[in-house]
Amino acid sequence: VSATFGLKPMNANAQIEIAKAIEVGRFLPGRIAQNVGKFLKGRLRARGDVEEGFALEDFDLSLGATPTDTAIRLHKGRLFTDDDFDTIHIEKVYVNARQSNAIFDGKVDLLHQDLDLRIEGNFPDLDVWLKKFELPAFVQSAGGGSVIIIKGPINKPLINITTSLAGIPCIDTLRLVDSQIADGVLDIRRMTSAGLGGELSGSGR
Repeated sequence: VSATFGLKPMNANAQIEIAKAIEVGRFLPGRIAQNVGKFLKGRLRARGDVEEGFALEDFDLSLGATPTDTAIRLHKGRLFTDDDFDTIHIEKVYVNARQSNAIFDGKVDLLHQDLDLRIEGNFPDLDVWLKKFELPAFVQSAGGGSVIIIKGPINKPLINITTSLAGIPCIDTLRLVDSQIADGVLDIRRMTSAGLGGELSGSGR
């Protein structure tokens, strides 16, 4: 750990290196610790002041099931707040989860418990992650160009999804052009598929 501090205005600039993985399982949700891992390693920089705000940047953090394993890696981008952490801005943070890759952008309003996030990515091993979290693995992958928009209350957000799903029994590939998850219900307003020997389009929930 290396750090510098100032008083007028109050500011800080700290570089933290976690060269040897540390166990953080007690700080994580149980399902994350069990299915992803509880050992954290990597680096991050925290800097800013009370007038302009604080940021976590230049980070490269990994979480895994063992001290040498990497199940999920967060890197690039930055996390920023200018209102005493009432709102956290997520700016182009890259997430690698085994073969899957995504970029997170948006903000989390902790004061009003509200989300506004955009996720773009490619998820070739989606079925592996669905099984890890004991969810129905009815697809094998979600292709490049997938976009997920999450808006609304943290405990009940609206999730809009545009993606191409592959490995679906009988159909194989399915393009979700316009779909939304609300209150735990998936509403497919437009979908297309070239499976079954022709073009299929429709909607459902």
